[in-house]
Amino acid sequence: MAEDDPKDTSEASVQFRYLKSGHFRVVHANGAWGGLNPQAEVHMVFWSERPSIPDAIVNAITEDGRLGKEIAIKGEGGTVRECEVDVVMNYATAKAVHGWLTTQLHQLEELIMEARKAQKTEVQPK
Repeated sequence: MAEDDPKDTSEASVQFRYLKSGHFRVVHANGAWGGLNPQAEVHMVFWSERPSIPDAIVNAITEDGRLGKEIAIKGEGGTVRECEVDVVMNYATAKAVHGWLTTQLHQLEELIMEARKAQKTEVQPK
């Protein structure tokens, strides 16, 4: 009933509209960190992982005054886990998200299995 008009049903129903807040954005997540807060809510920080961006790069100047090769990179180096968003959920919401995520993972696993079967079929010599 995702696209159906709720007026077309004889069942009791409620329509939810999804509005994007001014802070809405799409974030990429490579992982999450979190736990329980003092109010017994689940908090989960989603982070994306990337190489560290240098604070500065020093380039040589060639004899004719043009930009030459890099001669120094200043900065911390390493890998950065940039925290994108912290989601705080009560128990009921965390359980609902858990159920939804489990359903999505089952669907993804089915797609992966189908793709593997199709790949094996294509590779089999006739």
